[in-house]
Amino acid sequence: MIIKLTSKWMKQAFITTLVILMPMLLQARQIDLSVSDSSAIAGTEILIPVNTSLIALSDEVNSGNFEFSLNENIFELTGFEKQGTLLEEFDVFFNSATNRLAFAGSDTVSGSGPLIYLKLKAKDDAAFFNYTDLTFQVASINEGNVQVSAEGARFRIRGITIQPRSGIEVLEGNDLQFSLSGDIVEPVSWSVTDTSVAQINNAGLLRAKVAGLIQVKAQDGQGLRDSTVFFRVQPSTLQDLSLTISDISERQTKSFELPISVSDVTGLQVLSAGMTVNFDTNDLELLGVTNQGTLTESWGEPNVNTSGGTISIAAAGTDTLEGAGSLFLLNFRVKQDATGSSNITLSGVSLNEGLDAEITNGRFSALSAPDIFISQGDTAVSIGDDLQFSVTNNEGTAPYTWQVSDPSIATIDSNTGTFSATGRGEVVVSALDADDFPSEEAIITINDFDAWLNTVQVEYPDTAE
Repeated sequence: MIIKLTSKWMKQAFITTLVILMPMLLQARQIDLSVSDSSAIAGTEILIPVNTSLIALSDEVNSGNFEFSLNENIFELTGFEKQGTLLEEFDVFFNSATNRLAFAGSDTVSGSGPLIYLKLKAKDDAAFFNYTDLTFQVASINEGNVQVSAEGARFRIRGITIQPRSGIEVLEGNDLQFSLSGDIVEPVSWSVTDTSVAQINNAGLLRAKVAGLIQVKAQDGQGLRDSTVFFRVQPSTLQDLSLTISDISERQTKSFELPISVSDVTGLQVLSAGMTVNFDTNDLELLGVTNQGTLTESWGEPNVNTSGGTISIAAAGTDTLEGAGSLFLLNFRVKQDATGSSNITLSGVSLNEGLDAEITNGRFSALSAPDIFISQGDTAVSIGDDLQFSVTNNEGTAPYTWQVSDPSIATIDSNTGTFSATGRGEVVVSALDADDFPSEEAIITINDFDAWLNTVQVEYPDTAE
């Protein structure tokens, strides 16, 4: 008896539990909505299916409300299409201002597949490969009485890209291969803006014929287009383009001019030049930078900034450079205590802000000032006497220029070194060589007259005892 009562109680409890849990079990069933990634050409419209998992008749789905979010600078929702979808017989409403879509009907929705198609338009001015994510901000069925999972998707602007597209360098007579990447649909057609400068075949291989300005274009089978920036087919002289600072040596205290030389730039359309020069301030002092008599003279004086041993030079003009020669001239003075050697280097070279050139740097070697020795017949003379001065070694550079410290008491022929005493006193004689290096000095004493004592013979008498 006790067992029967227990069994009856258990049956009643089980039935009661089912009654309580049944709505919860039904509520736990989920409908999955999804949108797949896609792409479109700018300015075109595509239909995007909102797919659903199986909706059973027992789900009694008869209404729904959705709100979508996306970047409307790239794509915009323009409407819907219900033909061929599960909502074909339902009333569907769309608000383009809020991107909200709703449906309702007296029948129930059942089945799986496209619930509805969204009309998505790619904006006319959207750039290649830009994209936006379409997300469900709201996904409600039967006013929330059915559990819904909604997964968005990514939509991209279709495009193609020519490579290389910029920074293109090609010399006349050379070939350059172009390629296409992206959403390509064959066939692809290639073209150039000026066939007298270059030609390109169906495989994108360009043959540069002569120097000139061109642009490469490509179009695929779906009408997508891309083009390079305009670029210049360069003359063959670009292949050997170089800038050079030559090695140089000079004596202490002397000044010298050092050119920055360039190879043949004919046809390169060079209209600007900039560079940085570095030198050792222990050896050299910069006196100035000029372009007088150089290839850039017609551009006017260059813009020069100096800081310690760094010189920044920039110049530009309307006349294109032609030929080979000097771009700028650096004027230096060798310091008096300069010894050994040091580098003079170029960096940051820019011709037309893009032409690459091979750089050859220079080296400066300091030479000691020469020791110049002179000789003369005597160091003391009388008024009216002459002396002949000459250089006794070969360290200096002929010709020599002779000079005296006091022309009021002596004169000297600046070319021959013939000295004439004209007044009483002391005078310094020296010479300058052709490079203005001074000789040693000779001090000459000038007397009023010459005095001397003749030989005197004295005979001593015999000694007397």
